[in-house]
Amino acid sequence: MQKVNINSLILDFDLYPRCKVDSQHAGYMLDSIEAGVELPPVIIDKKSKRVIDGFHRVTAWQRFFKLNKEEIPTINVILKSYTSEANMFLDAMKYNASHGRMLTQYDRAHCIIKAEALELSIDVTSGALSITVDKYGELRAEHTGELHVSPHLSKKGNKTTRKTAHHKTKLIPLKRTIKHLAGKELTVQQVEVNKKLSGMNQSFYVNQLIDLIESDLLDRENTNLMERLEKLYDLLKKTVCKEMV
Repeated sequence: MQKVNINSLILDFDLYPRCKVDSQHAGYMLDSIEAGVELPPVIIDKKSKRVIDGFHRVTAWQRFFKLNKEEIPTINVILKSYTSEANMFLDAMKYNASHGRMLTQYDRAHCIIKAEALELSIDVTSGALSITVDKYGELRAEHTGELHVSPHLSKKGNKTTRKTAHHKTKLIPLKRTIKHLAGKELTVQQVEVNKKLSGMNQSFYVNQLIDLIESDLLDRENTNLMERLEKLYDLLKKTVCKEMV
């Protein structure tokens, strides 16, 4: 273990087993740092200084140093050497699956997609994620969708020409909210919305809103809220009427 300047570390999200850094979780770690708690050392690749394990810790330390204006912002790290990108990602999965904030199904699906791109075998990936091969298959089938990327277009004068006649298919990890679209083709808009979803099933959101309305808990003075509810009302009229026809 040794100390390194945090500014030399690289958070490469191509090596991150999770879909995003949880800002709230990093905030809890910041509270621990300020309370004098010693966090575990961050695991980094010796050659590239890319973080293998410790994205939340690095984020928390960055906030701490920014708040306290440290002249020499150093943290404890463990340096490891890797022979390939695949081995780095494999280690990142192992570390994140074994401790810290639990990997969600969405995160695991993300890992499977990335691992397949790196040509890691099903057995190796399953072992790194601490899941069975059957669970791997279930996640692959039930928590991924497909984004079909249209052929590239180029313009010559006033004409638009196609550079290729083939569509590219990109696997997308799905939140539980739209699990029913597993294995189906998604639009770009659906992929972007999927990223924003909290992961609860669709009935949860509907029931929450119903409870707020029936219990008279809506913030009626919130102009933006009321405008969005009016938008929702219009969409529901169209959707419900369409389903009833």
